[in-house]
Amino acid sequence: MGRNVDLMPSVTRRDRFCVMDLIAAFKDHAEAYYVKHGEPTETIANLRIACRRLRELYGSLPVEELGPAQLRAVRETWSNDGNNERIVNYKTIWVKHVFRWGMEQELVAGETLPSLEASERTRSCAARGR
Repeated sequence: MGRNVDLMPSVTRRDRFCVMDLIAAFKDHAEAYYVKHGEPTETIANLRIACRRLRELYGSLPVEELGPAQLRAVRETWSNDGNNERIVNYKTIWVKHVFRWGMEQELVAGETLPSLEASERTRSCAARGR
């Protein structure tokens, strides 16, 4: 079953719901949802990889405080790790998906997702005119 977010230790009020709480709640949802023939799909691994750096850097940050600057910083670390722009953009889409799900579950304030959606996709140096 899923976690009861009302019982999570770091959650005393909605504005104290942290990024790590959102990731944990989404993980429970994903493990039940992304299943084929009784086995987890590769989507679970992709989500885990995409959310790992977000959790490492901003896990204790309230979800409403995560914005484009923080998402850019996460993307920059992926790029510095040697990921190409396609992989960085793919991971970014998964992070935004987690926040979209959180908004649907009323765990994330409505204005948080649009600010993340405003983040530019990573473009190659050639595409940036360099």
